[in-house]
Amino acid sequence: MIYENNSRIVRKSYLMDEDLAIGTNPLVPQGPILLENGDPSGLPRPDVSLPGGVGIQWNFQDHHGHELISALLAKPLRDRRTAAEFVQFQWLILEGIETIRGFREFAEQEVKSKNQVFLYTCFLFADAEYMETESRLKLYEAVLNTKRQELLSALFDGKPCSKLFLKVLRLLADCYPSKDLISTLKKLTEYPAKSKVLPIADQGLDTKLVEAVDELPEWLCTPKIFGVLYKNHDQWNRLSAVFPPAILQAEPNWHKDIQKSLDSCTSLYELELKISDWTNKLFVNQPFPKPPFPGNHLLVPIQSSNELYMEGKEMNHCAAGYAGDVNEGKCYFYRWLGSERATVQMVFDDGYWKIHEQLGFENKKLNNKTKGDIHRTCAKLMKQLTYGRTKIAGTAYYEAGLYYKKFDQANPEELLLKIDPANEYDHYAVEVISSSGLKLGYIPRQDNLEYFAHLSRKLDLKASVLECRYLGSWLKIEIEIYLEA
Repeated sequence: MIYENNSRIVRKSYLMDEDLAIGTNPLVPQGPILLENGDPSGLPRPDVSLPGGVGIQWNFQDHHGHELISALLAKPLRDRRTAAEFVQFQWLILEGIETIRGFREFAEQEVKSKNQVFLYTCFLFADAEYMETESRLKLYEAVLNTKRQELLSALFDGKPCSKLFLKVLRLLADCYPSKDLISTLKKLTEYPAKSKVLPIADQGLDTKLVEAVDELPEWLCTPKIFGVLYKNHDQWNRLSAVFPPAILQAEPNWHKDIQKSLDSCTSLYELELKISDWTNKLFVNQPFPKPPFPGNHLLVPIQSSNELYMEGKEMNHCAAGYAGDVNEGKCYFYRWLGSERATVQMVFDDGYWKIHEQLGFENKKLNNKTKGDIHRTCAKLMKQLTYGRTKIAGTAYYEAGLYYKKFDQANPEELLLKIDPANEYDHYAVEVISSSGLKLGYIPRQDNLEYFAHLSRKLDLKASVLECRYLGSWLKIEIEIYLEA
C-alpha cells in the first residue's frame, strides 16, 4: 500500500509487514512496495489480499501516486519477482536488469542457487545506494565481468578475499546480514584454525554462531570440538558457561593437552564433563583469593581448588565446578563441621556477602537447628550477616506516619522483625516493629518466606532504615535486613 502523507510517500510493505517513511534523498531510491497485477490507475487497498503481488523497489524521487504505480507496473513481473529477493536493494536489481545486458540472467541464477548474499554484499560494501548513476552502472558491469574474489577484494579496500570466504558467505542463514557480521566472517577466514571449522556449518551460519567462533581462542577451534558444539545450536548463547575462564585463559603449555582431551568428545555432555575436569586440574594447588571472613573450628574456609575438589568428593556434590567463580570473587565456600556436616556457599551480591546455599551430603537439606547455627556463626564471624533490602508494605494502615514524624536520618531507630501468627491473610506474615514499639507494616509477600523461615529458627533479625520519605501520599520506607553477632 502506498499513499500520500504530508508530501512524503509512505509505504506499507506486505513483504516486510511494517510501515516505513520514504526518504527524501534523491540519490537514494527507497522502499519495497507490493503492487497489484491489475489496473495501474487504482491504488491497492490495505484490506485486500493482492494475488500475484510482488515486492519491488524503485526511484520515487518526484513521482506521485498513480504515476509511480504506472511506472512500476510497467516492469515485467518476472523481473519484479527476481528483484523482490533482494529487499532494500531491489531497485538496484531492476536498474541493472534494465540497463546491463545479461544482468537479468545473472540475478535469476543467484536467486535460483540461493546466493543472493553475494550481490547483497557487493551493494552493501560499495554503498551502491549512494552512488551516482554512472558509478552504479560500472558496478553492475563489474559484477558480471569481474571474478568474484577480485571484486570483493576491491570492495574490502584491497584486502584479499579467499575462496573460503566466498564459500562460507553462502552459509549465512540470514541472506541479508549486516556489514559488521560480514566483516567478522571475513576476519575469521584469515585465521588458520577458525577457517577450518566454519565450513562444518553445512546447515547454515547465523549471527550467534559467527560471534561465538570469534570469541573462542584459536587453539580451541578444532573441527571435532566445533562439530560437537554445532550439533547444539542452543549452546551458542551460553558459550562462556561451556568454556569457563579457567579454560579460555589457560597457559599456552596446557593448550595441546586440553585440545587433545576435548577432541575425543562425541557429545556436549561428555565435552562439559571434560571441561569441568580440566577446570579443576588447572586450579589444583592454586590458592583461592582471601576468604570474605575468617573461619573458626566449626566454619572452615576452603582455600584452594584442590580443597574444593576434595570437599565435593567427600560430600558427593558439584562444588568443585565453581572453582572459576571463586577465583573471580563471585562466591566462596566453607566447610561446616558441626554435628550435621554441611557445605556453605557464600555469594557476593549487591555489595555484600550473604549465604546462598547450605547443603548436606548429596545436597540434602539440613535441619533447622543446623541452619540456625550456621547463620549465627556467620553473623558472629562477619560481625553482621546481611540478607537483603526491601520496602515495608502497608505503611498507610499502621503507625508508620508517627514513626516518620520522629524519624532522624542521622540516627535512625533500629527496627525489629517478628512473625505475625494471627494474620489471617498471610500465614507467613512478618511484621516490622520499631524499637519504641510502633508497628510500621509488613515485609512484602514476595519477600517474606525467607525471613519467616529465619525467624522460625529463632534468629533475631533486625533492620536498618535506608530511606524514609513521602512519595505523594505513600510513605516509602526502604530497609536492609541483617543478623547481628
